[in-house]
Amino acid sequence: MKPGILKVTETKSSDIDAIGAVLNVSVSGENMVFGNAAYEKSIEVKKIVDSILKISNAIKINIVGVRIESETGWLNKSTKGSYQILLEVTELDTLNKVFTAMVGHKNIKLHGIEWKYNEDATKNNLITEAMIAAKIKAELMTNAIGLKIGGVISCSDSYDVPNTNISIQDNSDNVLSELSTRSRRSVHNVNLGTEIRGRKKIAAVATVEFYVINEIAQQGDAPEPATIADSASQPSIPPAR
Repeated sequence: MKPGILKVTETKSSDIDAIGAVLNVSVSGENMVFGNAAYEKSIEVKKIVDSILKISNAIKINIVGVRIESETGWLNKSTKGSYQILLEVTELDTLNKVFTAMVGHKNIKLHGIEWKYNEDATKNNLITEAMIAAKIKAELMTNAIGLKIGGVISCSDSYDVPNTNISIQDNSDNVLSELSTRSRRSVHNVNLGTEIRGRKKIAAVATVEFYVINEIAQQGDAPEPATIADSASQPSIPPAR
């Protein structure tokens, strides 16, 4: 008896909380300084960096670019600069303090929040659960009709991982002020018109093709008949008289 094929799909999902955040901010300076020298030579940048590092030395600060703010487009002593800075916060319980420190500086704007997650561990756990669930479902289905799982033909995995990064286009000052005044509320779910979330749902999908066999039929089947040789190779038997 030829085996049949049973295709089973199982999905497992779980909410996952962020383990960190990267804040994309810009700081307007009265002078133009390139590279790491801005940490010391730009008064505005130095003030903000100092106030943030007082919260936690674990916060990483990286100047990723400088934008020229000049009406003529020429560089001179009065040319102003806007510094693009990434603040990497690994201790989320300090995030509200960071927002509060930022509100204290009028020349800083928040442009976005990139949440950091431990996605790989969650994916591995979910796909394992989905595979186990697929096997259990296949066994229940085949047992219900008197069949048995014989093995796996193929399997595949896929994942639904939503993007929860936040881009803030307008009203950056209002967003910072609102965030800093909500220190008692979890930053995982703060509704500011633009939803700020440090949590998302990950789903893992396992698709498995099993081959199924009729165990009872195989045990009770009669043995295959012997192969009959070609008549040309058999000795001739004289007819009875």
